This record gives sequence, structure tokens and C-alpha cells, in this order.
Amino acid sequence: LINNLYMANMKKKKISAIIELLKDPSLEVQSLMKEQLKKLSAADLATLSEEISRDNRELAFHIDVLVQEKEYESFIKDLEGIITSGTFDIEILLFFLTRFINPAVDQEALTESLNILAEGCKAYLEDHKDLSRGDGLAEFLGGKCKFDGNKENYYAIGNSSIECILDTHKGLPISLSVLYVLVGKRLGIPVKGVALPGHFIVGVFDEGGACLLYTSPS
Repeated sequence: LINNLYMANMKKKKISAIIELLKDPSLEVQSLMKEQLKKLSAADLATLSEEISRDNRELAFHIDVLVQEKEYESFIKDLEGIITSGTFDIEILLFFLTRFINPAVDQEALTESLNILAEGCKAYLEDHKDLSRGDGLAEFLGGKCKFDGNKENYYAIGNSSIECILDTHKGLPISLSVLYVLVGKRLGIPVKGVALPGHFIVGVFDEGGACLLYTSPS
């Protein structure tokens, strides 16, 4: 207990010292402090920001910026690792991007949601044998499930998150296209993304690479 109290007191003194140094009018001192703070982990910086915000919200804002910079640097490093690992998979990448938006995302739950969606599409195709598998996929996701572009809030960050898309059924054209690809993959439907000037759609291709169907998810 005594040791815990001692450590807590030392931590408080250290934070007070950091705050005073950050308040220093000298640009040289401020620059030096910024470099020192960069050496702290994002978690330590977040704790520091919480402590500082009680007395100085402006300083806390600058600490929050550092937290975001460190999280972004970590994100880029992890992304480069995925791309260069030789095991690149669009679903893994999609989960990774979603984790950047919500670090607490449950990847297993998202996988299960995609599996359930694919099972629903499978049943839909069995009930609509007059449709081609590509048309059935498009009608199920875009018609029955009403996945569509978020025209009212196009720039919302959730439009790039598969977690949000599965919840709201709204997203960016490229994100919705990836959803079509992932559901199609589970059903053995060869769906691929197609980049157009200013837009992104999907196509269903045969084994020879010829496109059987183009469709816009939004």
C-alpha cells in the first residue's frame, strides 16, 4: 500500500512537472518536450491527456494530437506488415481497417455476421432459381437487405467500417463492393471490384475472365 501511494505521488509530481514544462514560453523547451513525449506510448499519452484536461484543455488537445499521430504511425507500420507478409487477403485488410476505426471491434462476430449474410443469400438464390447467381447476389444485398450508399452522410468514417456497414446497411461504394466480394466468395460466386472514373462497382466473371455482369452496390 505504501509503495502504491509512493508511486501515485511520484506519478502526480511527474505529470505536474510535464505540465509546467509544456507551459514554458520558450519554443526550444516546447520542442524538446514534444520530442520527449513522442517516446511515450499512446496509452501513457492518453493517461497524461486525461490528467492535464482537468486543468488545461488546450495542452490536453496537443497531447491528443500526439496520440493520434502515434496511433497512425502504428497503423501504417502494421498495414505495411500485412501487405508485405505474402498472406494478403481482402477480408483481413477490411477487418484491419475496421479495427483502426474501432480498436475494440470483435472480429469473430463480424466473420459470423458475414457468414449469416451469405447463408441468407444462399437461401435467396435457391428460392429464385430464375435469376443468375450474380443477379441474385445483387438483388439480395441491394434489394432485400437494402445495402446502399450513405448519400446523406457520405463522408462519415463509419462508411469505411464493415462493422458499421453491417449494422446500418450504409457505406461507401468501394466498401459495399468489398461486401459483395466477401459474400460472393463464401458462395463461390467470382465477384471482383471494378474501378471506374469517380466510382467503384463490382463485376461477376466467368472462369475465362469474361465479365458476365456489372452491378453498382450504391
